[in-house]
Amino acid sequence: MCHAYLDYPPTMISQVKERDDKKSRVEYEQVGEIVSIYQRGQFWWIHYSWEGRQVRHSLKTRSKKEARSRALAEERDLVNGQLKWRSKVPAISEAIELYMNHLRAKGRASRTLDKYQFCFDLLEKIAKDRGVKKVSDVDLNLIDAFRADRIAGNTAEKRKPAAPKTITNDIVSIKQLVNFCVKRKLIRENPLSDLEIRKPPRTIQPVWSRDEVQAILNKARSPFLEPLIFYADSGARFGEGRWLTWKDVDLEKGVVHIQPKQGWKPKTGEQRVFHMSERMKEMFGQMPKKYRWVFTAKPTARYPEKGRQISERTLLTYLRRIPDELGLEGHLHTFKHSFVTHALIDLKVPREVIRRSVGTLDDRVLDYYVHVHDQEAQNMMKLVSGTYRKTTEDNDPLK
Repeated sequence: MCHAYLDYPPTMISQVKERDDKKSRVEYEQVGEIVSIYQRGQFWWIHYSWEGRQVRHSLKTRSKKEARSRALAEERDLVNGQLKWRSKVPAISEAIELYMNHLRAKGRASRTLDKYQFCFDLLEKIAKDRGVKKVSDVDLNLIDAFRADRIAGNTAEKRKPAAPKTITNDIVSIKQLVNFCVKRKLIRENPLSDLEIRKPPRTIQPVWSRDEVQAILNKARSPFLEPLIFYADSGARFGEGRWLTWKDVDLEKGVVHIQPKQGWKPKTGEQRVFHMSERMKEMFGQMPKKYRWVFTAKPTARYPEKGRQISERTLLTYLRRIPDELGLEGHLHTFKHSFVTHALIDLKVPREVIRRSVGTLDDRVLDYYVHVHDQEAQNMMKLVSGTYRKTTEDNDPLK
């Protein structure tokens, strides 16, 4: 049993574990470098880790202001050495639990947490196979074994070989885990201090011209057509369409609000507003507004509930066959690449306007989304060739 529950009487352990499993109900608030507070019932509790031990206990106050004050006082006592714990290097599983709790306290999205957990579960499994138990022993040799496993995949576990970008992201996550343990003084030295991480080259993504986007939409049918129009005319990410409610759609002003919901927030973490295209505005005006979500899935025998959110897998499966029929490459996210490319290259929309519209804040990321379509590239070379020929003819001494 994890040591995090040893502070509770045996009769309460199952109840506490059940509570901890329902992570979405617990909202941690970081109030210092080390300590966080959260509300349990009517009282405020403190949570932190110190020298390999995870600590949770009641602050015995119902006042949030007083709870913050008491938590900071306890942190000062820890730092000044007035509270001491016996030093113990945590096991890899314990370090993972502490770090995941830290990420939840910082409000990381559930999908991001799932990616971290998958990576750490695999790390723990590979470490166990190699006899590595302590987080202080997560060294370069273990990283090499982890990388080799991700490259090879695992047929028995139905894990495909991971892409270079995925492997790099996983190793960055492991390094962050170890850095966290060093910062929290769970280990004295960083076993990955010499780890060098080289970012793999970005994969060239396909992009569709506006005519190709329209050809795809012409073949699509309801209830898949409507979300595809939304993605084609907005450059939105899948989650932004899946979590779109009718309260987010303002037909009168012709704008769409992308804003956090309980259990989800935009990838950039910030809400934004963008204007609808005429096609999108007409589509929203004609759609029935029976349910909370704008884009809903059809009831099935397995999922008979009406009005549930659309599924990314179902939409991807539906979309996959249409580009194939048209002889095109691409997937759902290609709509975003195509939207940004068209806005920047064809329409000359300023970068700042595009950032506000699609939620891409970093110039480097925006550059990644911009492509020059084959047709535009051919037209450019024709213009260059034409200018070259004209200059050569003008300077021809035989004329």
